[in-house]
Amino acid sequence: MSRKIINVVGAAIIKDGEVLCARRGEGKSLAGYWEFPGGKIELHESASLHR
Repeated sequence: MSRKIINVVGAAIIKDGEVLCARRGEGKSLAGYWEFPGGKIELHESASLHR
């Protein structure tokens, strides 16, 4: 049985004592749960976060 590897990146962004989070939308798995920004990395994309 082979395993599929999925690369992901996430960030904990903290500024002036506040933390950036997003609530998962309805219709998605774990809807209503809070999460840090992030996502899957597609082929030829960098894992870097920049802003």
